[in-house]
Order: sequence, then structure tokens, then C-alpha cells
Amino acid sequence: MGFYQGLGTSLMGIAPFIGIKMSSFDYLMTNYSPEKGNKNIVYYNLAIGGLAGAIAVTFTYPTDLVRKLMQLNGVAEGHNYSGLGDCIK
Repeated sequence: MGFYQGLGTSLMGIAPFIGIKMSSFDYLMTNYSPEKGNKNIVYYNLAIGGLAGAIAVTFTYPTDLVRKLMQLNGVAEGHNYSGLGDCIK
């Protein structure tokens, strides 16, 4: 049962993560990618994808933290929450 305690928070956090990641990747590729036919396009794609992921994690990390705390609910000392709102508080 402990595996599912953070499921709702995970589902709430994944949509903003994907949205931020995809939109930042698109913005960065539109503005900073090299012209077509550049032999280093793979490296630009790798760097821009990594940066987009870092941006998304920066903004959505609190939801991941709440998910982990909810999974500890009732298991670890000091982690007794009555619900999601209590955990966030």
C-alpha cells in the first residue's frame, strides 16, 4: 500500500513537468539550434534536451518532494500526515 501513497501527487506533478520540458525544449531549439545540415546538430540536441530537463525539474521538484513525503507517511518517525494538504503544510 505504501507504493501508492504518492501516486496522486506523482500524477499531479508529471503533467506540468512534461509541459514545461516540451515547451522549453521547443523554445530553445527555435532560438538556439544551428542551421540545418550542421554536423554538430546531435550535440546541440543533447545539450538543449538536458537544459530543458533541468528547467522542468527546477520548477516541479516540490511535487516530487511531496510525493516522497507521502510515501513515508506512517512509516518513518515524524511523518504522520492526515492528507495531502497536511503534508504540503
